Amino acid sequence: MKANLTPIEIHPWGSFPESPKDGKNLLLGSFPPNKFTIRSENFHEGIDMNFFYGSVSNSFWSLFQHAFGLTFELPFDLPKLKEWIENNHWVFADIVLKTERVKDSAADKDLRVQAWNSSTISKILQENTIERIYFTSIWVMDKFKNLELNGLDLGGQKILLISPSKQSCINMGRSRYLHLLPKGENESCLEYKKRYYATFLNPGF
Repeated sequence: MKANLTPIEIHPWGSFPESPKDGKNLLLGSFPPNKFTIRSENFHEGIDMNFFYGSVSNSFWSLFQHAFGLTFELPFDLPKLKEWIENNHWVFADIVLKTERVKDSAADKDLRVQAWNSSTISKILQENTIERIYFTSIWVMDKFKNLELNGLDLGGQKILLISPSKQSCINMGRSRYLHLLPKGENESCLEYKKRYYATFLNPGF
């Protein structure tokens, strides 16, 4: 019996920068919560940010800023953050272009993908010298192989980040992240995430 799926959603941003030419670090996520697509009534002005990882419940930008010693006050400093991203050769995109959901949830596992973002990502890889590709969850890294990238040589490093969602702290003890960077015996999940992001995003931290 077919599950009752939510309405089809289309990705709102494509990539940032929109047409990068000197990107070196490509950071790939899955798909934004539906407050950025079909449920705008759930978007909280001045709290949520109309950008990648912009939900107030997502800790990505806190972890990213910590890794580079940045102090932008988001969402108000979004223009400054975008300028920093461009000046430091980062490119952001998601692997899903169009999707339904099994239920009203932001979890990757509840996505029922209708179209992958292959064209945008192929163009990024063709027009930039990408040295590192970061994946913001195990799901994203595992599904990346579904993208049709026209035989492009991806080269560079492939780096798995800990999901910035709150759910990533559940079952952390069995996670494959621990094989990449051991967690301290008394280290909290947040402390470990901060150290993990700093280690892999900014090795000179």
